[in-house]
Amino acid sequence: MKITLQHGVFGSVRYGMLCCVIFMAVHRAAASRVPPTGTVVVDTPGYHMHVDVGVRWQQGTALELAYNDAFVLSELTWDIEDLFYAGIALQVGIGENWALHASYWEAISEGRGEMTDYDYFIPMVWTHFSDGPVDINRAYTLDLHAAWTFWQPEAFRFHLLGGYRQLYWDWSQYGGTFIYSDTGFRDRRGTFPADQNGINYEQTFHIPYMGIGMQTHWSGILFSGYMHYTPIARAEGFDEHVLRNLYFEDTFNNVNYYAAGVSLRYPMGTRWYLSGAWDWHDIPETRGDVRIIDARDRTEEKIENGAGIANRAWSLSLAGGMRF
Repeated sequence: MKITLQHGVFGSVRYGMLCCVIFMAVHRAAASRVPPTGTVVVDTPGYHMHVDVGVRWQQGTALELAYNDAFVLSELTWDIEDLFYAGIALQVGIGENWALHASYWEAISEGRGEMTDYDYFIPMVWTHFSDGPVDINRAYTLDLHAAWTFWQPEAFRFHLLGGYRQLYWDWSQYGGTFIYSDTGFRDRRGTFPADQNGINYEQTFHIPYMGIGMQTHWSGILFSGYMHYTPIARAEGFDEHVLRNLYFEDTFNNVNYYAAGVSLRYPMGTRWYLSGAWDWHDIPETRGDVRIIDARDRTEEKIENGAGIANRAWSLSLAGGMRF
């Protein structure tokens, strides 16, 4: 069975539904909001700084594709399951309307999950299959952005956001099973040794983005939400087929990126607080160029529009912070 990420119309519908959920949450908060009390960590006009340290749990899926003209030649799905990060975030407020934000999250576990690989040597019919468990060798998220408050109706603050985000994952697949079409159709089946490294894969995304953010207080708790979008992200993929000594270097331009998130901050006095957040992103499938390097005979081949990439993930975060 072919495994794909759902994009296009359905992805847009889900994104629209997510926007509606955020709007409904804002509307509900507006209906019953309570002005900030003396126990809330309040950002007053002028200079202020927040430092947060926390942990994050991430779930998601990445897609790697190879094309032969209009047909999918190979489709690999890489899991992002139970991946834990540690991170730090810094926010500096400047005057009444400006704030600068920086955050960095680094994976502190290998996660779990599988890689599945379908090859289509007959158009639209898979002829070869392999799978196996994966380790995530490294993953990180870097985010730098500025926020400008353009509207402050009563207890709300609405921001325009502009920034840069970099996302990175590095997988290694081991062992697993295979079904090959050698002398017939799907006629050869077997397993690989459990410790045999079959494929390594990396994804990197460079994302300049614009967005909108919102903040409001309700019962002493600070609620925040945001939405990001860009049509001009760049991406890179690197695949190493270890057993075949074959390398694939993919490059992608004009990549679409959607992101949204909500968070809350609960005061623990006038300076300390706890916060929790849910974040989501969707990078729909994009086609780009691939350079194939065969290390056995030292040959190279470049195929325009011969590669594909996609990534979707969500995460939950818990952090403690302090206002200076």
